[in-house]
Amino acid sequence: MLYYTCSDPQAFLPIVQEMLHGFENASFADIEWVESSAQSLVKMGQRENAIELLTFFAHSRADKALALGNTMAETLESYIKLTSRFRYPQGSRINDPGLGAETVNCLVGWDPDQPADKQKLRRRH
Repeated sequence: MLYYTCSDPQAFLPIVQEMLHGFENASFADIEWVESSAQSLVKMGQRENAIELLTFFAHSRADKALALGNTMAETLESYIKLTSRFRYPQGSRINDPGLGAETVNCLVGWDPDQPADKQKLRRRH
């Protein structure tokens, strides 16, 4: 998913981030009732059931996160390939050695070959 997202970060990164933030927000929304339910179980002397509830919730969210990641990667791959936007890696270097070759990366407005303190500050609009 990273390669596809970074092939055109201005187009794809906001979409990917929005989906991930939505998933995170759904997880955060559920945490309150899951934790209060587990605390109630502990207060009733059912510590093992509380542990099972928390473990089940964590495993369920992890499983859904993997499914979401797979769906997002497959969707991006299909869209990019069907719209003829797929970019094969060029050369053997990860970054452009300063020769003007465009490389796939998510450093929008940044030069991956320069340290952070040498980057030009560019603000998003």
